[in-house]
Parts: sequence; C-alpha cells; structure tokens
Amino acid sequence: MKLVIDGQNGAGMELHGGVTFGEVIDEARRAGVVKDDQVVIAAMIDGRPVDPTTPESLDSTVGNEGRIELQTVSSVDLLCGSVHDGREAIEQLVESCHQTADKYRAENLVDASLAFSALSDQIIQVVRYVDDLTPYLPADDGQTDALAELHARFHDVLSEAVGFQKDADWVMLADVVDYEFPEVFGRFDQLLADYETALAVVR
Repeated sequence: MKLVIDGQNGAGMELHGGVTFGEVIDEARRAGVVKDDQVVIAAMIDGRPVDPTTPESLDSTVGNEGRIELQTVSSVDLLCGSVHDGREAIEQLVESCHQTADKYRAENLVDASLAFSALSDQIIQVVRYVDDLTPYLPADDGQTDALAELHARFHDVLSEAVGFQKDADWVMLADVVDYEFPEVFGRFDQLLADYETALAVVR
C-alpha cells in the first residue's frame, strides 16, 4: 500500500492492508506525516475520490495493494477560506436585497414575492453559515457579545419584514429589505473581517 500526502510519499509509515481508511489517517497523524494543525480535505483510493469526512469512508477497509492520496490544508488556512466564502455570500445577499426591493417598488408583486422567498432562504443559509463557523474562530468576549447582539437585531428586522409582508405594505417592506437587511449583514461582514484580521496574526 502506498500513501501520498500533498504529492509527497508518506515516509516513515508502515502500512498494511485490512485496516480502515480512518485508521490510515490516524496512523499518518501519529507518524507526523499529517500534522496536528492539518485537515484532510480530499482523498483518493486507487484513483477513486472519497469523502474523508463521512463515517462510511472512514470505516471502509483498505486492501494490501493500492494507492491512497490525501490532500491537506492547515486549519488556519481552511478557516481563512471559510471566512472569505462567508463574506462573499454576504456580498451576494446584500445585492439580492437591493434587487428584491426594486421589484416591490416597481409593483412587480409576483416576481417580488418569489424573490423575497428566495431571499429569506438565502438569509437563513448565511446566518447558519456564520453560526457554524464562529465556534472555530478566535474571538474575545466583545466579539461574542457583538454576535449575540447581531442575532437579536437580525430577528427583529426579519420579524418586521414578515409583518409588512402579511399586511401587504410593500413600500415599508421594500425599505426594510433595501436598507435594514443590508445594514445588519454589513455588521455580520465586519465581524467576519475582524476574524480575518485575527486569523492573519496566527497564520
């Protein structure tokens, strides 16, 4: 069995068949060829892509003959990429807010309603993404408090928007979508920018 990590042979390891893929990764960590601060983000077994995070892949048995390729990245670099993706998603979300508001102001209510529904899904996805990301980021008490405050503000604005939608007050709904949502997510973006700065220090 041959192990290749980031294009380099996994020197210093003795691999035998009959072990699981997860055990191979564990042994690579014990041997120091996969460092503690590295995350396995992609893998191939005999040229076949496998997901290195699923239980099914980790529990699968590896034969005696074959080639295992692992692609790793440092945990800090992975977080930096995730923060960058989050900021890009927020930028796209803000643009969707402006477009949705324009549809309401043009009294294109069918398209506006569809756009608002899609926007709501997009908003929830971004908030969940930030929530899932923040436990892994360096944060002080001030940033933790800021995130809690942002959540409260977000739920207030979302409730306000839903209320105007139920009342068919399209003018007020357009204003909330056009101004208040971008203001809230601009603050989410600033929070991620602060995390980016903190990560750059330890990178």
